[in-house]
Amino acid sequence: MQTVTRFCRDPALPSIEARWVADGRAHGHAAHSHETFSIGAVTAGHSTYLNLRQREAIRAGTTVLMNPGDLHADVTAHL
Repeated sequence: MQTVTRFCRDPALPSIEARWVADGRAHGHAAHSHETFSIGAVTAGHSTYLNLRQREAIRAGTTVLMNPGDLHADVTAHL
């Protein structure tokens, strides 16, 4: 199964990005950070999200906000 991920940026707001993942079942990622503010919307499934030292269970309907440079990860992903 291929996971489709798309980052969206608007030239009018160069320091903000939004991310869309079509199928979260196969998606998970190691700890990393972004150079810009990042906004993620969970549209299906659920996962365990780690931001800095805070671990949260997130599910469809959750919006995730990341500050530039904040270390974060999606440690488990389920649909």
